[in-house]
Amino acid sequence: METTKLKTFLAIATYGSFKAAADKLFLSPRAVSKQMNQIEAELGTTLFTREKNNTELTPMGKQFLVSAQDIVNSYNAAVNRIALEKQQKNSDLQVGFSSANQALLLQELLRDFVHDHPEIKLNFKEESGQRLADHVSDGSLDFALTPNYDKTLSLEDANLYSQSILKGELVVGVSQLNPLSQQDSFDLKQLGALKILYYSPTDSNFLQNIFMDKFTNQIDRAQIRRVATLEQRDVLVAFNYGVGFYPSVFLKRERTNNPLITYLPVTGAGNAAYSADVLYNQYNDKAALKTFLAFLAGWLKQHPADKA
Repeated sequence: METTKLKTFLAIATYGSFKAAADKLFLSPRAVSKQMNQIEAELGTTLFTREKNNTELTPMGKQFLVSAQDIVNSYNAAVNRIALEKQQKNSDLQVGFSSANQALLLQELLRDFVHDHPEIKLNFKEESGQRLADHVSDGSLDFALTPNYDKTLSLEDANLYSQSILKGELVVGVSQLNPLSQQDSFDLKQLGALKILYYSPTDSNFLQNIFMDKFTNQIDRAQIRRVATLEQRDVLVAFNYGVGFYPSVFLKRERTNNPLITYLPVTGAGNAAYSADVLYNQYNDKAALKTFLAFLAGWLKQHPADKA
């Protein structure tokens, strides 16, 4: 039975006549009468005694009144609950990041945003760079803060757009226990038997492939090793069990955290570019994302990426 007809039935019971209910519901008396005829046919009983100037509920009509009110109330409650859940979902942002450095940068980026928009809830997920792009593409993330090594992310999906918020280059971290740390720069030919250590929270060769592409014919794939945490990479580099590539945009923080590591620019490298990018789907029409992107545009005016 349609809730529209039940609401019409309740209106007749409330206002005392088909005509009064029709006026309140902006229907014709004929339409109201037709709906009641359909309900009575479906129930197989008479709900009203119809007189020229008076409409009253029959005993069965009075019994049905309670049930009809319960049904309509339950329906309205469900509709309101669904609408509220949709509203809450639309005001949440699913945010991705790829490392502790990106997490700290998120704090700097979003500090004023969460202050200005307390109604927007942020949910966070850590993933590797390419998986972040995949999640933004399929809609499970609204945006992600991810490293970009000069267009190394696969952005073949035309829906994805990348906005740089910090730009720099990769430098080599070398232990101060290694004489090479006394140089002004680092030539990749000087690697010798040292390993190049990279961090990835998942068993992925994504960064290994990036380094091979960026430093073609300058490093051996067998020298590139994954570690599971940034802390593990840093302690191994600090005690000269390998070297690491570090983004120059985070060097102030890295020098504080790792006093036994010296950071040297790479010489002879054709492409040492690095940036921290906000990645989003330009066809994601969520209101909260639009609010964030408007905030980001203003933030970038005050924090130009090229000056980071």
